[in-house]
Order: sequence, then C-alpha cells, then structure tokens
Amino acid sequence: MAALKLLLGINGLSYGYFMRCNIPVIVNLFNTHPRGVVYNDDCHNMQNVWKRIMHYNNNFELPGKIKDNLSIINIPVNIPTVGIYSSSINTDYTNEVRSVFDAIKNTDSEYTIASINSLNIPGGADIKCNIYSLIDNYLYEIINSFNDFIIFSPYGDVKPNDVEPYGVYISTRPRPNPHKTIKIDEILEIFSNM
Repeated sequence: MAALKLLLGINGLSYGYFMRCNIPVIVNLFNTHPRGVVYNDDCHNMQNVWKRIMHYNNNFELPGKIKDNLSIINIPVNIPTVGIYSSSINTDYTNEVRSVFDAIKNTDSEYTIASINSLNIPGGADIKCNIYSLIDNYLYEIINSFNDFIIFSPYGDVKPNDVEPYGVYISTRPRPNPHKTIKIDEILEIFSNM
C-alpha cells in the first residue's frame, strides 16, 4: 500500500490563537513536529490565494506524480468550492468542518489536498475558538491515518479591516530552508516532494 500524504489548509489559522483557545492536538503537533511560518504577500482574497497554491490557471497545473492519484476536497477557487466535498463560503462551520474531515477520512488516494474555510471570517475570539476546537477534535484521528502531512494556513487571523500575512506551518517533514519563511507558491512543491 502506498504511503498516504495530506496537505490540509486552514485559512485564517493563526499562531496568535494557540494560547487563547483550547486546542491540545494542534498545540501537541506544534510542539512535536517540524514547524515554520508561511508568508503571504497578497492575502486579502481567499480564492486568489488558493489559485496560487494550486497553480490554477483555468485548470490545476499539478505536478505529474500527484495529479493522477489525488483527492481534492473543498478547495476555494470557485464558489462553491471544488473537490469531493464542496461547500459555499457561507456554509455553517460545523457542517463544513465535519464534512471536510469525513471526506478526508474516506479518501483512498495517495495524495489528499483539503481546505477548511470557516476561519476566514472577521470577528471575535468566541466564535473562532469554537471553530478551532471543532477542528482540533477531528484532527487527531485524521492525522494518524497519514504517513506524512502538512497542516498550514496561507495567512493568519482575519480581522475586520486587515489580514495577518503570516500563517502556520506544521509538518512531518522539515521545511526546505529552516531559516526562511515559506512562500505560498512553494507549498505544493514541498507537498509533492514528500
């Protein structure tokens, strides 16, 4: 059986929420796996960011070794999003998080690329901590199903008039250059080289 690999994007996942919310699985992964910072110089449009991540120009320009054995789940390049499970940007966060993780759990492809978009909202800590906790509750079981993974956010916290340009990177593999931030254009290459 082939080694299974997961690229999970969580738009709006922020280092600033690690101590505010009850997320023991994410904190444990952060403390026990290679980590880093994703830098995004153009983070104000989720669809455009994911087009850059997926090398999307009217079609996905995916590396040859992953495109034939890949499951795509809820990638926000269109409205509704594309993939095995597809949501609108305004889907209830409980339904979206549950459905994304169910789709991940049921995939049988060697490579899986998935996105959770519910944190892509401006707002206070209360609703965001609820979303963080829900993601955290599903994450442990899913991570143990994969040999390798990258959990990342293409940008950090979404605020009413601003977006943090720095996102999270946690992986089973060290980032290519331990002294530099990871650009969002590099994510797919790192994943395909796992």
